[in-house]
Amino acid sequence: MLALLFGGAGWIVFGGGKILAGSFLAWLVLHVGGTPADAVQPTVMYLLAFSNVTTYPMLALVLSACFVMVSQIKINITNAYAGSIAWSNFFSRLTHSHPGRVVWVLFNVTIALVLMEEGIHQTITFTLIAYSCIAASWIGALVADLTVNKPLGFSPAHTEFRRAYLYDINPLV
Repeated sequence: MLALLFGGAGWIVFGGGKILAGSFLAWLVLHVGGTPADAVQPTVMYLLAFSNVTTYPMLALVLSACFVMVSQIKINITNAYAGSIAWSNFFSRLTHSHPGRVVWVLFNVTIALVLMEEGIHQTITFTLIAYSCIAASWIGALVADLTVNKPLGFSPAHTEFRRAYLYDINPLV
């Protein structure tokens, strides 16, 4: 039971704690006179926090750099793994073959490096904002269907998901 809680839904506790700690650090940066742009930079937040913990400025800088590196490595590994799952699922459904997860990890990381070197971040920011609005709208429609339409009988009472009946390529996209 404990493993299930900490391996699944229980992670919201840790995630919530991280959000609260990050919010506190952002508030701290603003409280000492930093700008809102400084308050969203992890290096500035960590440096301020570690400067209050130690009297050695170089140690505070090294600890800040280590925290930023560890968090960036964690984020990038998670994204590479999640991306490899998506590529693997897409191409295995399309070609009915699976060359292995390592191939898709390398493929995903290569694409990420090329896009990073091309400076695509500024261009893709607007696209991600638009996509997040669409995703939030879709989730809202799902919630409305489950909480309003189903209880009122406007849609079938049962929720059905049959992966075998999904198209290999989504014709709506």
